[in-house]
Amino acid sequence: LIGRSWPQMWSGAELAHAAQALARSLDGEVARFRGPSRTLQGSQRHWDVMLAPIRLHGGSVDFVLATARDITDQQRMEVQRELLARELNHRVKNILTVVGAIAQQTLRPPATLADAAHDLNARILALAQAQSIFTASNLEGAEMGSVVEKALAPYNRPHDRRFLIRPGPELFISPSQ
Repeated sequence: LIGRSWPQMWSGAELAHAAQALARSLDGEVARFRGPSRTLQGSQRHWDVMLAPIRLHGGSVDFVLATARDITDQQRMEVQRELLARELNHRVKNILTVVGAIAQQTLRPPATLADAAHDLNARILALAQAQSIFTASNLEGAEMGSVVEKALAPYNRPHDRRFLIRPGPELFISPSQ
């Protein structure tokens, strides 16, 4: 940092945050901000910076101690967490849409209330089992035959086989398909 002013380490909005924090610290307050900045080697890192005033002889601020903690990994994890939260929200909405369609199909006449309740429960359980295949694979994908078998299980009762599932070539699908 020799030959450079500390605020010159920052650019854009972070330069303004650094200048404000420095001004507050020079006024005697402990100040803090977060932001990205390049290291002396040129790599981009995220920093949590605290500026503390130092008074040697009472009264006025003689120095400002700047402590910067590298939070790049924490920042990346936060971005990843936000991405996963948005993906989970999207998946939950999709599943609830499917549950609504299953309920609408199951509850149409001439089903009795007891039959409809049994069928609705079995179909939602089948949806959960099909979804668990993807969860078991860390949402990377699953073999289509397994997913189809689980999803159609409630429709293929021993006395009423509506679908015939024959083995075929393995086909892997992603959760979004």
